Amino acid sequence: MEDFLTPIRRRIEELEQEINYVRESLKQAPEGTLRISSSRREVSYYHYLKGKQTYLRKDEQEKKLALAAGGYYRDVLPILEKEKRLLETFLKRYDVKAAIHLYERQSEERRKLIRPVELPDDLFVKQWEEKQQKLLESRPIGFTPPEEFRTSRGEFVRSKSELILAELFDRNHIPYFYEVPMKTSRHLFYPDFTLLNVRTRKTYFWEHLGKMQDPEYVNRNLIKISAFSQAGIYAGEHLIMTFETDEQPLSTSSAEAYIRHFLV
Repeated sequence: MEDFLTPIRRRIEELEQEINYVRESLKQAPEGTLRISSSRREVSYYHYLKGKQTYLRKDEQEKKLALAAGGYYRDVLPILEKEKRLLETFLKRYDVKAAIHLYERQSEERRKLIRPVELPDDLFVKQWEEKQQKLLESRPIGFTPPEEFRTSRGEFVRSKSELILAELFDRNHIPYFYEVPMKTSRHLFYPDFTLLNVRTRKTYFWEHLGKMQDPEYVNRNLIKISAFSQAGIYAGEHLIMTFETDEQPLSTSSAEAYIRHFLV
């Protein structure tokens, strides 16, 4: 839900850097301003300082550049500072959960009669989980569920590495489901994990490719990754991918870094 505020915070950081650069540049800028006079035959440049203007010769190009830059920086600095103030004021005053707080202040009897425009986190998670559960129950006859590696939640996954990932999700309080079916016009496939970032309310998918030393396995999963892209789900956006081989097992530190970046 707060994801749209991230570009605003990023813009404030950019403005801080730009303001610092302009201020430092102004320390080096010469006093006075650049005046330019144009006629049909030529353009003339003058250094205007304390009511007096001095003609700048053709060989004084560096001074022309410095005066032009100084004038520009003096004019642009208040614009940058104003934009930064406005964005900071917006962030300070804006309550991203105002509508949610209003709903939560209603009595229980009144909430039963209201369809809120924005759900509190617990209700949103509940609805998301109900949707995933319905999809899970729609798996076709013949689907073979895993039976070997059991998580602390009591569900089964297909590999030790997926067990590690499931426990990491659970430890970080990330809602997730295992092998929820996804259907495109050409494929029915099962993402390893379907997850929810509660803060941004975005759904992510996590694929762990655990036998990268096996060419047949790689080819099979390339088809699966292609199916993701056909569904409009792309690696680095809403698709998170981890890899391992016999010699290079799953890196839990990398998995935790992905969790911090995408899911919390």
